[in-house]
Amino acid sequence: MIPSLPLELNDYIVDYLHNDTRFLGSCALTCRTWLVAARYHRFREPIVETDEDLMAFGKLVALSPTLGPVVRRLRISRFTSAVLCSALPALPALTTLELDDCDFESGDFTSVDAKLPALQELTMELCTIGLDTLAQLLSALSGLKRLSIAQPYAILPGVPVLGRLDSLRSLRLDFCDLMLGEDAKVLVDWLLSTLQPQQLLTLHVIRLYDPRPMQPLFDTFGPGGLEHATIELYYLEGIATTEFTLERCVNLRSLSIELGNHTEWEGNTMDLRWSSLLISQLNSPSLETITLTVITRPFEPQDDWEFNDIQALDWQSINCTLQRSVLRELREFKIHGRGSKTSLEARLQETCRDAYQRGLFRLIQRD
Repeated sequence: MIPSLPLELNDYIVDYLHNDTRFLGSCALTCRTWLVAARYHRFREPIVETDEDLMAFGKLVALSPTLGPVVRRLRISRFTSAVLCSALPALPALTTLELDDCDFESGDFTSVDAKLPALQELTMELCTIGLDTLAQLLSALSGLKRLSIAQPYAILPGVPVLGRLDSLRSLRLDFCDLMLGEDAKVLVDWLLSTLQPQQLLTLHVIRLYDPRPMQPLFDTFGPGGLEHATIELYYLEGIATTEFTLERCVNLRSLSIELGNHTEWEGNTMDLRWSSLLISQLNSPSLETITLTVITRPFEPQDDWEFNDIQALDWQSINCTLQRSVLRELREFKIHGRGSKTSLEARLQETCRDAYQRGLFRLIQRD
């Protein structure tokens, strides 16, 4: 008889194949010792790409009830809401649901909440959905803590259902060029009427051209419980035309700012004063961390500015802000960039002497 391997070696063997679904299927059929680990890796984060795939997945879980508790994250693409309500299996351990390029119609979404009792995070990207349907869906998810809505195709005015998203603590809104101004306003107005000012702890917004439609979010949640904010602004208009401000965010503990545009596009050069303007508006005694990123091509990773180019920012203005007593709890100023750090470090040492000597700046290489 072949001696059994230690359990930790069995798990190590299967873990090594965690991205290969074909071999994981073979491992599950090899022996009972490998079955649990193989099933965990194969079904922990499944991707379902059509209505037909979702119905097949539902049948599979129905035939093998032990699969349901294994699934932690589920990504579904190109489905209709009717199929979601009817074919979605019960997944009692699912915490994250990602919906991509899906078409929603009004319906009864209470069954979704019953099938996904542990759901805490919902991501919707490139989905077509009316405001009333969105309100019905979100209000049905009683335990939802994190919500991300990215580039919806149609947030149309409607008569949204009454409800409260009492569990929601984190909100991410991606208003790119597919999101028209009126659509953004409709969605923001509904969120402001539904959420309580003290409710959100984390807010992440992405906006092109003009950040002003974001202002009501910061005006409402900034004086309340908002502790962590991330702002990504691209292809910004002239600084003189904006009324956007962070001054009402008085309880922030961390702020991340990312600015950028295609410098290759003629007539579309970012006003470098945006960085110092946003930082000068900080008015939170609890602020501990600032993160600043300036990029050349938005939405393309690893395309940060060279550290040498970041010298062009208005560091004298930024230094004046860092010396204010209201920011006495600030512990870290992170700057993302590429290339040699030498010139920028010399610039910071000269212009922001006190902050530099305190070790406030942290230059992060992302090559």
